[in-house]
Amino acid sequence: GLLTVVMTVGSLLKQAYWMFDVLTHFNVQYVSVLVVALIAGLFVRLNWRWLALFAVALVPNIVILWPYFAPQPALAAGGEPLTLVAINVSTRSDHYEQVTDYIREVDADVTVLLEVRQDLLDHIDQTLIDTHPHVYGVPSRFTLGSAFVSKHPFTHTDTVQLDSDWRRF
Repeated sequence: GLLTVVMTVGSLLKQAYWMFDVLTHFNVQYVSVLVVALIAGLFVRLNWRWLALFAVALVPNIVILWPYFAPQPALAAGGEPLTLVAINVSTRSDHYEQVTDYIREVDADVTVLLEVRQDLLDHIDQTLIDTHPHVYGVPSRFTLGSAFVSKHPFTHTDTVQLDSDWRRF
């Protein structure tokens, strides 16, 4: 239980240090262990401070998981679902024909590409003009390039630079 409390606190500190982000993937397990620790603690009459610690650590995990178990709103009447595909191309790859063949095969409304170089964007512009004519990309020689390939026109596109000049979203 105590280890799970520590891991929960670490997962909540993900913004403070990037390594803590790996702890954010296990909220279901944290809830399971903390519930068992609470029940076992009640059964063996563990000190109330330990029980309170387990209960307090349980709260943020339940809050994080709640949207996955809460009832989902219905789709608007007549609304068509949007299909979205994400592909990490890898800057070391030059198998662009496979990328465009896959985009054609899946036929998603929007495809998000990561690690995009200019030569991939040029290839997409030449080969997908008939099925996915709308492309917005910010290429990079390194792993920071990204692109959106769409069957539908964009109403607005923009690239926003965050605090440092090497990250784009």
